[in-house]
Amino acid sequence: MTVMKHVIGVADVDNKKSTHTIDLLVYGDEKGYSAMAKTVGYPVGIAATMILEGQIKHKGVILPLTSDIYLPVLEELKSLNIIPKEHVEHL
Repeated sequence: MTVMKHVIGVADVDNKKSTHTIDLLVYGDEKGYSAMAKTVGYPVGIAATMILEGQIKHKGVILPLTSDIYLPVLEELKSLNIIPKEHVEHL
């Protein structure tokens, strides 16, 4: 089992505050991939495929912090049933 939790405090330009929480719980398969293999291996495999197909044009070592990279990866992960739960609380 892999468990991830991100809690991010946000203050916008008008000083309106909110807390964004993202939870992810993934189980491994008894006779298949472990949860760690799914949460690490799947995104790497998806990104490698995107590079080979020319969808990622960046060169060198990069972080996946631009929407042209992370949005397609997240969409593909959904099809593999890797789906984080998101919640926003306005303070």
